[in-house]
Amino acid sequence: MESVADFIQPMADQESTERTMKKDLWQRAEEIFHAALEQTPQTRRKFLKEACGGDIDLRRRTAYVLGFI
Repeated sequence: MESVADFIQPMADQESTERTMKKDLWQRAEEIFHAALEQTPQTRRKFLKEACGGDIDLRRRTAYVLGFI
């Protein structure tokens, strides 16, 4: 017979993994953000596209923060 913990633990593990992924995403976004600041405003869009590769969420988050500068 399975316990409640057998059902809850996988959910907790998934939440922990998601938090780690979000933290990693924001850390990467911060790295790209600082590198983008070294670009001219005219070259930032191309830089972001290249630096983020196909990761649209990373590109969106980084561009969002850059929009405040």
